[in-house]
Amino acid sequence: MNYSELMRRKLLEDIYNKMSDEEKRTFVQLTLQDKSHQEIMEALSRQRAQLESIEKKQNWVTDFGSDVAANFLTDGLIFFGRKLFGKL
Repeated sequence: MNYSELMRRKLLEDIYNKMSDEEKRTFVQLTLQDKSHQEIMEALSRQRAQLESIEKKQNWVTDFGSDVAANFLTDGLIFFGRKLFGKL
């Protein structure tokens, strides 16, 4: 999903959220009849594919390792900060 698609989607969401229930129903009916339905379905398909690729890239070992490294770094900075400012 590129920037223009993202902005278009956000704009459509904002417009849709401001509609009344009757306007939303009409919008959906017109969308299903129009070619934009195909465009929306393609965008959803691309999003689904992107999410699936992100899911495949995730690995609990790397997530766990990054958490441990972040905790180690934070604790180290706190330890050295206390030593440095404790002597002042």
